[in-house]
Amino acid sequence: MSDYSSGQKSKVVRVPGKPLKKAPERLPWPRVAEDGQTPIGVDVIAKRQDIIKITHKYFRVEGVAVEDLLQDIYVAIIHKNHTRSAHDPRKSSFGHYVYMVANNVCINLVHRKRRQDKERDSIDAPYGGDDSRTLLDVFDVEEDSSKDLLSEQMEEVEILLRKRGMWELARYVRAARSGFSSDVIREALSWGSKKVSSKTIRDIRSQVQDAIREFAVSA
Repeated sequence: MSDYSSGQKSKVVRVPGKPLKKAPERLPWPRVAEDGQTPIGVDVIAKRQDIIKITHKYFRVEGVAVEDLLQDIYVAIIHKNHTRSAHDPRKSSFGHYVYMVANNVCINLVHRKRRQDKERDSIDAPYGGDDSRTLLDVFDVEEDSSKDLLSEQMEEVEILLRKRGMWELARYVRAARSGFSSDVIREALSWGSKKVSSKTIRDIRSQVQDAIREFAVSA
């Protein structure tokens, strides 16, 4: 390809690469299949006990509490309800579908843990040669006072919240750590007749930030 915009012929080099993936289409839920009768997706509230039984029977992830694993599975199922990967009873049984979703969640958790361990090892490794300092010792990072407190030490915050019985706040932190959209997080925190609004999410986030400050003072 040639470019004449500057008055002189110049060669433009295009770097090959994979095209950016489009965000998956978000479908409404609840909904029915094309036949107008078959319900698509899984009602996590109605099927909660069945999901718990399947998880307890087949799945364990080292270093992850069963309650935390279940939370990730709930969020994954709710997320899939709004995609074309939602459960279709014409194609697979409920048990098989939940098993596959839970299995993928476990695989992702294991990969995430390995990646975190690898990153921690690389950070803690000696800088090189006879220099025994680590990368954390070498780089002088200027502290950003405007950094959102919620983005720091999310895992530790969640553990502290659970220890203090702040279950709703801990569930929010867990859902936020999953990286899903605010709509999915809001739906994941809605149970039974309790519906979580955007304002409630903002209030919960503010409470989490207050709790973090309290932990910092008491530490």
